[in-house]
Amino acid sequence: MKRLSYVFVSSVLALTPASAAETGQKPLGEILSGPALQSYERGRELFEAGDVVTGHAKLLEAYELSKNSRLLWNMAACSKSARHYARAITELTRFLEDGRGEITTEQSKRAEDVRATLYSLVAAVTLTSHPKDATFTIDSNPLGVITEGVVHYLDIGPHQVRIEHEGFRTDERTVEVKQAKPFALEVSLAPIVPLALSAASPGVPVAPEAPPERSERRTWAYASLAVGALGVGAGTGFGLMAVSSKQGLDAQCTGGVCPTTAQGDINTARAWAAASTTGWIVGGLSLGLGAYLFFSESPASKSASGLRLSPVVGPQGAYVTGSF
Repeated sequence: MKRLSYVFVSSVLALTPASAAETGQKPLGEILSGPALQSYERGRELFEAGDVVTGHAKLLEAYELSKNSRLLWNMAACSKSARHYARAITELTRFLEDGRGEITTEQSKRAEDVRATLYSLVAAVTLTSHPKDATFTIDSNPLGVITEGVVHYLDIGPHQVRIEHEGFRTDERTVEVKQAKPFALEVSLAPIVPLALSAASPGVPVAPEAPPERSERRTWAYASLAVGALGVGAGTGFGLMAVSSKQGLDAQCTGGVCPTTAQGDINTARAWAAASTTGWIVGGLSLGLGAYLFFSESPASKSASGLRLSPVVGPQGAYVTGSF
């Protein structure tokens, strides 16, 4: 069946629709002029020499320069010979539409017959996108915005399809047409989700902002200040207990001489005093180290954290105050 179709197409699709004597029309060689005429004559020579690809390009140049609809028939002849049947169908359709009122009834009938035969050699694909009104590009040929259910024709073989829509990710795929049968190409595009969503967007969850990253130096400063405050507090507490023990011993001892029964209280007072001294030494060193780490940090790092610690030593003991 396809063999008969090839023979039929070859027999009716000549380079020119009909002879000038048959149609009463002037030959294109007498109508065209300048660069358009040169491109037409070169395209005709290339077609007759078998170079239908370059011939089509030259005929397209002539058409773009002159907009003479009869050139569309010649372009369709090149497309058919190159087995670009889908393109030939498009060119014959434009020939019938643009040439209305200029081409003869015989030319119109022949174009319709050839187009009907070419339909059997291509696949009709119904294009649909979600969302609607996406822009389709097939084999680097932009088809523009496609409304739902538009039919396009493709030749047998692989085709590169690109689908675009504002606010959605571009879809690129290879569509393999294996036989001349209708099929549907339905594409669902994925929406583009911004990295940072606006909190004002209704119904859209907003990810919480990550807390500012504290520097390791700042962490060590807070730890040292905390240890220092605890050391000072412990030293103060032990010191108060040592003072209290000494006051008890003063009541038992006379002239610096204490009875043997007071030896336990003496040892306790000495232990409290030693613990107080140790607490103050550790606390003082830790506070000094913490202050150094805190105040020697860069201003940019300081602004990253809102925590504030302040050691306080008073009559009621030692403690740390903080704010965020």
